[in-house]
Amino acid sequence: MQLEEGESDSAVKLARELAKRDNAKIILIHVVPMLATGDAPMPVEYYKRKELEARKTLERMTRRFVSLKTEVVVECGEPAELILRIARESDVAAIVMATHGRRGLKHLLLGSVAERVVREAHCPVIAMPPPASTEKPAH
Repeated sequence: MQLEEGESDSAVKLARELAKRDNAKIILIHVVPMLATGDAPMPVEYYKRKELEARKTLERMTRRFVSLKTEVVVECGEPAELILRIARESDVAAIVMATHGRRGLKHLLLGSVAERVVREAHCPVIAMPPPASTEKPAH
């Protein structure tokens, strides 16, 4: 999964407004999930490339936070676990996160990072769903 700047725009805007209001630091986090591919592990180069891509994207996003303190964190591992750990260690006041908006069977099969973070976080969590599609369904 690649972090796309557009998919988290509403979460980024809300985080920026909250940080401005409270004069708080923003920690932009992206976790590159470890992939299970059967018998063969993914090559280390794959994870290094994904981490570098995510870091570049997050660093571009920090330009939106003029005059705000920011920190970029990119790690490999289990997303919910790492988000929760980083939030605890940094003693954040709130977590604002974009969700993928999965529902139904996909949600059950894939699990939900946002759901776990909401259940286990030590602080308030605002989970921002993706914008509603403007495309009309095909008949």
